[in-house]
Amino acid sequence: MKRYILPIVAVGLLVMLAAIGFAADGSSTNYSMRGTAGQTAVGAGSSENYNVSHGFWQTSGGDFDCCVGITGNVDNDGGDNIDISDLVYLVDYMFSGGPPPECLEEADLDISGGIDISDLVYLVDYMFTGGPPPLACP
Repeated sequence: MKRYILPIVAVGLLVMLAAIGFAADGSSTNYSMRGTAGQTAVGAGSSENYNVSHGFWQTSGGDFDCCVGITGNVDNDGGDNIDISDLVYLVDYMFSGGPPPECLEEADLDISGGIDISDLVYLVDYMFTGGPPPLACP
């Protein structure tokens, strides 16, 4: 039970932050975003086909070749270390409008093709509860 307390508390805190102002809605004829969290990467905008109000938008399938070895070096330090500064960098990027990681692949710890809350949980689990190490770079 102890192993899961910290990740549950961390996720609960992040959900609470999203609920109190770090979230926005957007919609179009083809999609709907409700309560997205993160920086204003898309910004406010609209057209015949979409309406976005400060939502976070993460694309995947880009030109990734910056990740070497394993994922997790979110802050791109020279020593390729995975430490608390990577966790702080990821939280800042996702919830406080911080700069995006220089290498988006490094922040996609679960190799899902995008950066989301599961990557943050993966990093917290690895760092504080003995969870699995970050996966190899794709």
